[in-house]
Order: sequence, then C-alpha cells, then structure tokens
Amino acid sequence: MAANVEKAFGAAPRQTTRYQEVLAMKDVDAILIATPDMTHPRILADAVAAGKDVYVEKPFAVDFADANPA
Repeated sequence: MAANVEKAFGAAPRQTTRYQEVLAMKDVDAILIATPDMTHPRILADAVAAGKDVYVEKPFAVDFADANPA
C-alpha cells in the first residue's frame, strides 16, 4: 500500500508508533483520533496544545472527569 501511495503522490507515507512525533510535524495541520476510547482525552489535549485541528472518533471521553480536565 505504501508503494501505491508513493507512486500516486510522489512521496512515501511517514510512519510512527508515537503520536507525539506527528504533533511535532510542522507540515501536519490536522489529525484524526481513532484510538482506543480511553486514550482520546490525552491525545486530544496534546493535539490542541500543539495547535492542530482535531477530529475525534466517538466517544470524546469515557467519563465526565476525562471530558472536563481541571
């Protein structure tokens, strides 16, 4: 699949297992969070702090405390 993307767009897709690396990329304007539900609040907060536009898969958080950080 990566070869097809490279052929179509002229560049191979970048891969990482650490979302923080994506948040540090200056050429990334937005992210989509589609991870296990309990990880959504932390990644969302980090992405907003990094100045990224964010799209979050439901649910936003698994409990009220996670949805309302202090």
